[in-house]
Amino acid sequence: MDDIDGPKDFIAAVREDLENSKPFAGDKLDEFTAEWVANENAFSRDFVRNVDLALAAAGLLHDLGHPPFSHALENFFERNLSILVPGAHREQMRRKANLKVGAQFHEVAGLHLVNSLDWNSVTGISRELVTRILIGGPPDSWVAALHEIVSGEVDVDRMDYVIRDANRAGTEFGAVDATRLMQSIKLRALATDDMNRASAWRVGYEYRARSAIETFLTNRIRYYQWVLFHYRVVAANKFLEEALEELLEIERTSSPNANDTNISARFAELRPNLAYFGGPDRHTYRLRPAIKGSGVQQVRDFDTVRTASEVDDGVINVWMKEAARRARAIRTSNTQTVHRARLANFEALYGAIFFREQNWVSLWEDEADFVAVAESMKASLTSILELAATSISEMIASVDENSDEHGLLSLEALNLANIQIQMEADPGRGVNLLAKRLLYNVPNVEADDEKKKGTQLQPWEKAAAHPAAIIRKDAERRLQASLAFKPLQPGATSVKWIVSYQSTVAVKEDSEAVAIFKGNKIGRIGQYSALGSGLNNLTSRYPCIFAFVVLPADTERDLEVLRSNARKHFVEEFPDWVRTEFMGVPTASFFAIDGL
Repeated sequence: MDDIDGPKDFIAAVREDLENSKPFAGDKLDEFTAEWVANENAFSRDFVRNVDLALAAAGLLHDLGHPPFSHALENFFERNLSILVPGAHREQMRRKANLKVGAQFHEVAGLHLVNSLDWNSVTGISRELVTRILIGGPPDSWVAALHEIVSGEVDVDRMDYVIRDANRAGTEFGAVDATRLMQSIKLRALATDDMNRASAWRVGYEYRARSAIETFLTNRIRYYQWVLFHYRVVAANKFLEEALEELLEIERTSSPNANDTNISARFAELRPNLAYFGGPDRHTYRLRPAIKGSGVQQVRDFDTVRTASEVDDGVINVWMKEAARRARAIRTSNTQTVHRARLANFEALYGAIFFREQNWVSLWEDEADFVAVAESMKASLTSILELAATSISEMIASVDENSDEHGLLSLEALNLANIQIQMEADPGRGVNLLAKRLLYNVPNVEADDEKKKGTQLQPWEKAAAHPAAIIRKDAERRLQASLAFKPLQPGATSVKWIVSYQSTVAVKEDSEAVAIFKGNKIGRIGQYSALGSGLNNLTSRYPCIFAFVVLPADTERDLEVLRSNARKHFVEEFPDWVRTEFMGVPTASFFAIDGL
């Protein structure tokens, strides 16, 4: 902090903002922050110490909102929040936390938890500053700069998990020079206002740390490739999510049959309390009478905190084990039930997760397998993209060029043209872009745009009002249903298809890119490093779409034959699904490929 350009201006900006902006929680600043802000001399004197403490607290708290099994079940919780936590509403929670539309669910839940902590038991730390750092702020603001340290391209969280996870996974790429990175981090002034005071700031790294950043970014993408996005890891995470979805579907399926109704009710009873962030409202510590000292006094009731803290991986494990016992008993009996197929699918997924049963195959296990499958679909997919481009061009010509719809259609045309070029030049990269377009991207219209309130929403705007996790899951289900519509071969046993889109950017090239300070110049790592600028191109052919076939419980198997048949089936059916998806473009939603 002592190397900041314009330290007085930075301190003044923080103080002015804390003093004049609406507090994150409540109608006034917390007591510590209010006293600190009230005295200008004390504010400057204690600034470094208090900011250091707030950054440390934000670092400890920023992942507090992860559900059991972390990222593996985050989308599951977001999609099914109203069922898992009755009364909870994701959008209301997001707005209350002052987070942007695209905020991840664990960020929303995390702010909910941070706001519910008993801050009265914490002394010597600014609650307001901690929450501001967690939320972030506009680009180049003081709070965005501090937020970058906790959640940025090269931040303390990523340094921690790359080193720790790589070491625990037994890999060779956990060597990161964290000391050099930490010693090289700086906070610089970017611009001045009309009074010639520093008014914009950026956190970045000195040029001398370039090699350490290169090593970190390279090792991080290798970690994603060989650990986090290894096909077996993706399968395990996705099987867990799908197994729990099967249990919820058993609960929700209605039937006039008494057996079916009874089974649904019995499985609903098995589902535990999953309110890991305490429920729809922030924790309310009830005051209850208790004998304390010489008499009865009112004390806080921490039952809600205990309940939330008890929702962990073990709770999910117990839920699945109890459900597996019940599913096995029902399936092996003579009970006639509409749930039989779901019970068999759940058992198969449960066996693959808990006992590593080899009852499933991945259609591709590495880059070479994936590229071979993509190459075999190149001609048909290129033809479909050409037809879609023609359709979009006709639509563009039919609408007012000054309308929002014209702009969205024009963007879609650019997207399709880029995918088509990549498909012809490199089918692996092309299929990845196509999968991103159809399985991952969401409408680029903010759901809570103030200008749109109370007006007639367009189809793509209606889609934007739904959580991204729901839109993406619906796309996955459409693809899975398309693949399952025909059997793998005549007379073949029915199988469960599971698809997943998993991707990350090796090096960000936009406003969120890691900043490099070289003398008085500020640039991105890609400008100063050939390795940094080439990592995205290198990793763009890694499989981003994964496809698995799972055999129901007690099905005889020949996995090599199953894999071969499944690949042929995918090559035949995937283009048909793409064609069907593009047919819905005029009336459904419009998407944007990141980075164009």
